[in-house]
Amino acid sequence: MGTSVAQLKYGTYVFSPVPQVGVRSNYNRLGESGMGPANRERVVSIRGRVYGNNLNEVQTAMAQLEAIFAKGNQTLYWYDGVTVRINQTAQPISLDWDEEWGEYDLGYKASFKYIPLGETHNDLYSASYGGYTFHPIPVLSREFTVQRESPESDRDSTKVQLALTGFIDKGSLSANLTEFNSLKTALQTDGQTLTFGDFTQSVKVSRLSHSSDVLDRHIGYVITFEYDEDVGADSVLKMSSTRSIQSSQTVAKAAVPFRNGTYIQKTGGNGQVISANGYILARSMAEAKAAAAIEIAAQFPAALNSVEETRNIREKASEKRVEWDVTVYYPTPILTGGVYGNLVI
Repeated sequence: MGTSVAQLKYGTYVFSPVPQVGVRSNYNRLGESGMGPANRERVVSIRGRVYGNNLNEVQTAMAQLEAIFAKGNQTLYWYDGVTVRINQTAQPISLDWDEEWGEYDLGYKASFKYIPLGETHNDLYSASYGGYTFHPIPVLSREFTVQRESPESDRDSTKVQLALTGFIDKGSLSANLTEFNSLKTALQTDGQTLTFGDFTQSVKVSRLSHSSDVLDRHIGYVITFEYDEDVGADSVLKMSSTRSIQSSQTVAKAAVPFRNGTYIQKTGGNGQVISANGYILARSMAEAKAAAAIEIAAQFPAALNSVEETRNIREKASEKRVEWDVTVYYPTPILTGGVYGNLVI
């Protein structure tokens, strides 16, 4: 059997003598359970010694090693005498010298880190939005918020916010950016179907962000989607409706000589004015208009002699939203008794 010679290099620096080499793989898996996809991070630890005929030569060797560690993104090359085990762009992480006098030799410990390219991800199920398929699959979180006009109001629909947290690792900076642009293109259209295993839902895109990184090996991202649950048969997502009732009559005030106070005479009624305002958001503009018409009609009791004074309708098609301000005059008060009072005309 022939003799083989191992070799360890970082950039142009050749470690001599060859130090001891250890490799650790870390898997920082996504998700609370730690069962999501992960990029493998490899940490290469080395332990060796430098030698010299005197303290100055040892310190010079240390300085040479320090100088190469000041350079990032160099190629780390590890050959075990038969097989090349590592040939990757790596980053120095640490360099420690032993606490010794070191007149003729001095021990050191160092470490490098790199992310291997070409990781294979075995997706357990499919995840996609529109025509874009996520690979590797992201992890999913959901938040449910009940919609109310105020904390004391009746509940409307439930707003559901979905967050997909994942990463892109296509092997190079250009490939990663190409994939990220494909993802951005898919997210430019609302109302597509989000599929996550057995879960499917038409959603709106809310937000896309990616983590701070150099993007050459890994682009981490977070996508937020929204949709509505618990929507009634009328398709109303959110509604606010307020009614104001104003009644008045004309009176005449007269002072009586040699008598305290004044005399009040009722001379005629001014009728009753009912004003209603509010808004409705629905799944479509047509459904918002239909629901608004029903709600407006419910605010005004029917009366033959009533007169609609004003009607102001505001439509916002992009939100499927209809707002209204309507005022109806009743010559004879239509709402009386109790909180409405007993106005005599």
